[in-house]
Amino acid sequence: MKSCAQTTDVLARQRLLLLAALASTCLIMLASTVRGDEATPKPTGAVSLYDNSPDKAALEARLKQAYDTYQKQQAAKQANAQNGQKQGGQQQKPENDPEYKEMMQANLTMIQTMMKEGDAKFDDKSYRDAATFYASVAMANVPKSEQLVQKARARFLEMEDMAAEHLKAADDAILTREYLKAVEELGIVVKEFPFSKVYSEAYRTLVSLKSRPDIAGLVSLTEAEGLEANGNISGAVKAYKEIANNPRFENSLAWVKATKKLEALNNNAEVKAALKGEMNAKAEKEAPGLLSTAHNFALNNDFAKAKEKYALIVEKFPGTKFAEQAQSEMDKIK
Repeated sequence: MKSCAQTTDVLARQRLLLLAALASTCLIMLASTVRGDEATPKPTGAVSLYDNSPDKAALEARLKQAYDTYQKQQAAKQANAQNGQKQGGQQQKPENDPEYKEMMQANLTMIQTMMKEGDAKFDDKSYRDAATFYASVAMANVPKSEQLVQKARARFLEMEDMAAEHLKAADDAILTREYLKAVEELGIVVKEFPFSKVYSEAYRTLVSLKSRPDIAGLVSLTEAEGLEANGNISGAVKAYKEIANNPRFENSLAWVKATKKLEALNNNAEVKAALKGEMNAKAEKEAPGLLSTAHNFALNNDFAKAKEKYALIVEKFPGTKFAEQAQSEMDKIK
């Protein structure tokens, strides 16, 4: 059971991982541009694990701006070099360009750092975090990074084997009716190996065990923990609430753990801020359409349906400006 401080550390680490991965990707893109590569290779065998981070959009915007500025500078330098060549000068090869060398070294240093951090997480058995670092290394294409790329890809294969072993252990446990052990093994795959090829099969197997009343609560708890581990805090909170509010699980181990987890998350200021950000983003996307529909019902004197839509907004997007607006409009209807 993680404490509030540990949960805060998880969120902070997620932002660090995203920043490191995006920074590495940006450097690789810049290196490819200087060398004249047609395209930067895409990572294989891994996905970005924290795509829902509220910091991602702002970070990507800053990186894109920096990259666009760099491209303009390179275009200007190339135009100057071409003009010099037309006048009889010799264009300097990129390999001999001090700026190019410096950038290649910076890129290589970043990749080495990614590898070191990935290895540290791997040794600590934090495979989910390790995969994020290895994904950055695996897409590298700068000089002298070849061995690191091979090692990162080998690590992915190694983790694929680990995930497969846990899935096999779960299957064996199900055959011998050791369902608690099966849930434990499947939970490891769901929480630590979401990037693996066997993840989908492990998740399907886990969900299928919900039909057993004796372990249904623990299955739901494992699902919720998987959502939290992968950064989906709002989804995790919803899942924990469903367990805590389900009479079937009352006073069970799953109910106790879910209740304590909810208490820890609800008392964490950073978690509250993250949840509020997710709620506002969702409201900005969905609420305007619902408000428009409610207004149309009200204009056509269909007040029952108008109130129904306003109430839905209040319930679905609590604490947002849209909920306040919907409540205000609903209060005007007699």
